[in-house]
Amino acid sequence: MLSLSKAETSVLQRSDTRQRLAAQGTDLVAMPSAQLAEKLRRETQVYGDIIKRFGIKAS
Repeated sequence: MLSLSKAETSVLQRSDTRQRLAAQGTDLVAMPSAQLAEKLRRETQVYGDIIKRFGIKAS
């Protein structure tokens, strides 16, 4: 059975997938799941602080 991570990597390595994402302005960066989790944790903190500082509310 193919793992989700391996399937995702396989799809993202296809030239047609990369071309479609590039056309949408997406820049692919591969990283291990633990590194991605840490990046998301840091970004959530940074943007959460910005949202609080400026009183940004969803409408």
